[in-house]
Amino acid sequence: MAEHGTLRARVYDSKSRLQMAEGRLDAQRGERTDIADMFLVSHYEQPELSDQYRIDLVLPDGRTVAVGIDELRALPTREIVAVLECAGNGRGLRDSRAPGNQFGLGMFGQAKWVGTSLRTVLAEFDGTEGWEYAVLHAPDNGVTQPEDKHAYFAKGLHRDKALHPDTMLCWQVNDGPLPVEHGGPVRLVVPGWYGIWWVKWPTRIDLTSTEFHGFWQHERYTYQDDNGEVLAVVGQQRPRAVVLSPEEGEAVGDDAVISGVAWAGPRQVARVEITADDGTNWIPAELAAPEGAWSWVRWNARLPAGLPRGMRRIAARVVDDAGETQDWTAPLDRLGYGNNQIHIVNVDLIARPRG
Repeated sequence: MAEHGTLRARVYDSKSRLQMAEGRLDAQRGERTDIADMFLVSHYEQPELSDQYRIDLVLPDGRTVAVGIDELRALPTREIVAVLECAGNGRGLRDSRAPGNQFGLGMFGQAKWVGTSLRTVLAEFDGTEGWEYAVLHAPDNGVTQPEDKHAYFAKGLHRDKALHPDTMLCWQVNDGPLPVEHGGPVRLVVPGWYGIWWVKWPTRIDLTSTEFHGFWQHERYTYQDDNGEVLAVVGQQRPRAVVLSPEEGEAVGDDAVISGVAWAGPRQVARVEITADDGTNWIPAELAAPEGAWSWVRWNARLPAGLPRGMRRIAARVVDDAGETQDWTAPLDRLGYGNNQIHIVNVDLIARPRG
């Protein structure tokens, strides 16, 4: 993989612009991920957008209302801290290879997202009733392989999530303008759900009573069995704990502190545990207070005394407030989405006196 700043480039478009890139774990040690260090996924080439960018809101009564960026900014502002995660995060760590980019664990980041609640926008135009799905259409399009299908990018969000006050049309990230490669001037933010739902560059929103069956809704980004039968649409983030320190292969003393971040999508982190003996014993970690309902939780735990010297497997898992946790193996899915298998880091344990 080519290096592009702190990012590991996966795909460039025809104009040599980054189209897919993986972030680095060492960029996640602050409270927020710098947007320059945030992973990047665009399924088609970046579209050419008009200087007079607007979103056409198609209401259930047949009216179409054009909403420009200035009108969005004039409405009440919403601000959240949330983890953005690609549904393909960790695909390359599976024991059995799944098709698609073989991402490691660099396909996530946390930022402050600022914009206007979609609910607020709809309420401004009496558009909160009379529909079941908000279908967001974007101008980026192309032919996808191996299906050999042409499609525009679009997603249909059920009203329950569309009307959540934290689902927003975002124009600002980490106190700066939203860069075009990350969806600027406006992208949808759907906290607690995988990034495929965070639609970039939406130019039309249809409010409809009909379930959306587009390519990116019911063909790609679906959980499938080995025969390709669709089991469910990829939606909520699964719980995940990531070890940030020590790094893979690092030499550590037996007084080492293991630390990282954890999140649980729409739920809350109840506890994080580490093990140095392949799960025979799990040691509870200390948790820092999260920044908000959608943010990660920082955690740390000290290795137990008396471990044999040499190479050791250190692993971490999270348990959410509904009791859901992580397994040692990847969840069943032919396309490798939602792989939240337990993160393992191999370290060289050396003698070091405890202070």
